[in-house]
Amino acid sequence: MYTNPRKGVPNFRDSVDDAFDFAATAVKLYQGGNVNALRASNFLFTEATAGLAIRNLAGVAAMSAYQGIVTNMKEQVQGGEVMFSCGFSMMKSEPMTYPNGQVFFWEKNSQYQEQADDAYFSCRDGTIDEDGLSIDAYTLDWPDPTKPQIIRFCPVFLSQIAKQRWSSSQQIHAAWLVDIPPEVAIILAKQAATPIDLYGLLELAILHELTHTRQGGNTEDYGSPNVKQVGGSGWLYATSVGLNRGYNNAESVAFQGLLSKLIQLGFGVDQNGYLFQLEAPI
Repeated sequence: MYTNPRKGVPNFRDSVDDAFDFAATAVKLYQGGNVNALRASNFLFTEATAGLAIRNLAGVAAMSAYQGIVTNMKEQVQGGEVMFSCGFSMMKSEPMTYPNGQVFFWEKNSQYQEQADDAYFSCRDGTIDEDGLSIDAYTLDWPDPTKPQIIRFCPVFLSQIAKQRWSSSQQIHAAWLVDIPPEVAIILAKQAATPIDLYGLLELAILHELTHTRQGGNTEDYGSPNVKQVGGSGWLYATSVGLNRGYNNAESVAFQGLLSKLIQLGFGVDQNGYLFQLEAPI
């Protein structure tokens, strides 16, 4: 695993390490027969497919060795390695004219967009696809196994994370898990979110993308019959793609990692995404 030297979210490396920890914790609790972890997996997978999700998380946990900062990708990053690209250096403020004559203004609502990416489409249009849905990140896995795998976080997503009071779940007050303040409840309602989505921060997004890699099982981003979002995020989306295919849905697998970490810290979750204190930390 490599990161680039560009300026990005503070403590990004810590969030990457936390994502690997989520994956390793999920494997440990599931294989150890932890009752709470097994119960939580029932919200996301069938009993027969839960083991496949854990296999994907085990693949992620096994790739956690950090190799350093990339200064020359072609020379440093070998085939199959993963590189995180999370910088702001490619952003610019002047308008751009596409070959078809369309003029694109990079700055919208006081946020800079990213200039055209030759490798992928998502970040270059302000992270909005043809259906008006946001794309926060993507994983690029070339068919050529000699090329690296790149996980890229779009600047608009990073700028939103950077402006929050926190970028890591460790920074959220533990009391919020079981006693959501009214002002936070309003935000969650507007976003059609649940309390556990307070913890759906950068770490969860990183783990989501890691499961898209070869080592993480090459998971998919399935559509949901209940949530109009492909490649979606959040508890409602993760639990609505179908138990039979949740093991191969990136967000569902990532949430198993997050739930496992919360269980280890002494919190359980119900089907509606509300958390409760377990009788004793595991």
